[in-house]
Amino acid sequence: WQSCVNKKARGFMMGYFKDGHMGHMTCEEPVVAELKDGRLLCYMRSTSGRILKSYSEDGGEHWTKVQTTDIAMSNSPCSLKRLPETGDLVLVWNQMSADEIRKGYRRGRLSIAISRDDGETWENVKTLELSPGIEPQTWVEPPPLQAMVRSPNGRENPMSELPDGFTHYHYSSVFISEDKIFIRYSVNPQEGPGEVRWRVFPISWLYEPASKG
Repeated sequence: WQSCVNKKARGFMMGYFKDGHMGHMTCEEPVVAELKDGRLLCYMRSTSGRILKSYSEDGGEHWTKVQTTDIAMSNSPCSLKRLPETGDLVLVWNQMSADEIRKGYRRGRLSIAISRDDGETWENVKTLELSPGIEPQTWVEPPPLQAMVRSPNGRENPMSELPDGFTHYHYSSVFISEDKIFIRYSVNPQEGPGEVRWRVFPISWLYEPASKG
């Protein structure tokens, strides 16, 4: 992976499903992690209410046709990290249902999960942050594939009244140091200044069931 950091991929990626009858979906702010078999996995934000993905077998020069995942997410960036000791993957993302997105709650839940099978399935899903008005829920079922799950854009244009204290938790970064995982993300309340927040956990915490998180 390090050898291809400065390489430029051939072509570009876009969401193109059902023979184009759904139009073109955005594939933005990609994050990439190396899998146990040496392939690269790319996750991308989109307006479809799900994370989109693509794979590369040649160090990132060529990528497969974009596919959908079963991971519900608002049109927000995520973080994807490989654990050095095990090769397992860690995902931090804004896990939101289509209904929550339409209400303007698009970045009010920040979730974390681990995958032992190169991103095919995710387990031990935990909630790092939850804004008022959003129901506690570890796993959110993704919506049916659709071209656009629309949410308001900006604080002055809510589609429903946001609860007092509603806060966006987003733009996360993940760092690994020895036996600990460090998670950095932005915290932006509807009123007042924002901040950058750090959370630190032992890596063993990722392997514990959500009830212990």
